[in-house]
Amino acid sequence: MKLLLTAACVVASLCAQSGITFSISKAKPKAATEPGWKVAGATDYLLTVKKSDPRAVDMFSFEVVDANGKFQSKYYLIHEDNVEPVIPADATDWTTHPFLGNTTADVSVRNPKVVFAGDDHPIVNKRNDAIKAGRTFHVLEAVGPPEQTEK
Repeated sequence: MKLLLTAACVVASLCAQSGITFSISKAKPKAATEPGWKVAGATDYLLTVKKSDPRAVDMFSFEVVDANGKFQSKYYLIHEDNVEPVIPADATDWTTHPFLGNTTADVSVRNPKVVFAGDDHPIVNKRNDAIKAGRTFHVLEAVGPPEQTEK
């Protein structure tokens, strides 16, 4: 019974809403001639999103945790310089290489949140208002500083 409960929790932690799942893994090393980037010493991760929901995704976020479930960082993705979805409506398999800072561990996704196109959400609304007014928008300014935890 405990194994079944653990497996159910793992599956649930990858699913933000019905019809969309996130998984993250270390990316395979690229040949020097392949396009891509790597920040000095940073691990290259591959985020895979599987989507059966027909709506476009305006923004998503999730917590990055290590193999022990310890919080590493929070990741946000939204277009900061134009009003358009980050994942198109017709995409069913979508990938990107998220920059996760100094994290080098095997990591997973916890507590994913998805904002579909047309949903009312304060961060997306701030972005839309800023772009329409000709102002610069930065998601990290909109979400505020991270919560401080004692070590």
